[in-house]
Amino acid sequence: MSLLRLVGQSVPRSLRVTAGQKWNRSSYLLHTDASLPPAAKSDAPSVAPAGTVFAGLSIYKDRADPVAKPDHEYPNWLWDLLEDPAIKSSKSLIAGDVDTTGMSKGEARAAYKRSAKLARQQLKRQQAAEAKEAARQLNMNPDQKAASQAKLAAQVAKETQPKSPSEQREDELKARRTLRKKNRAAIKASNFVKST
Repeated sequence: MSLLRLVGQSVPRSLRVTAGQKWNRSSYLLHTDASLPPAAKSDAPSVAPAGTVFAGLSIYKDRADPVAKPDHEYPNWLWDLLEDPAIKSSKSLIAGDVDTTGMSKGEARAAYKRSAKLARQQLKRQQAAEAKEAARQLNMNPDQKAASQAKLAAQVAKETQPKSPSEQREDELKARRTLRKKNRAAIKASNFVKST
């Protein structure tokens, strides 16, 4: 998608080609690096294979949606623009585990801060648990160490062993119950907001 945006902004109007128009190959070749054969350009970092229709990306109502061309038909300077650090955004659309595509700038910043805070808390908890386990291992005698290792090995073997149908059904029911509980809480919260 960024490639199409770059094409629309960077290519001179006389060379822009939209679906439904015929393009003049001779004028196109004047502005591309024709000295390289198409095979040399085939390693370009294309997002979509040739012929992909980008539904809903046309800025004109009366024209067809744009269609991706083969990589060798795009000029080399276009691929260089994709690697230019001045054009790349400072923060990607996905910050951590948060997808900020539909958010305003403030909402995205708040979501990024929340995810960063959660990541820091999780890291602290993990480090504390590791330190606690290391201290516990130091205070164990050899018999206790052997017993904990055997217990850990049995737990790993149980997790890797395929579950019976009844256990699978129980897990599904557990997951469904937790989902229903979350849904009920969300409905209660929305009803409360609507009533006030």
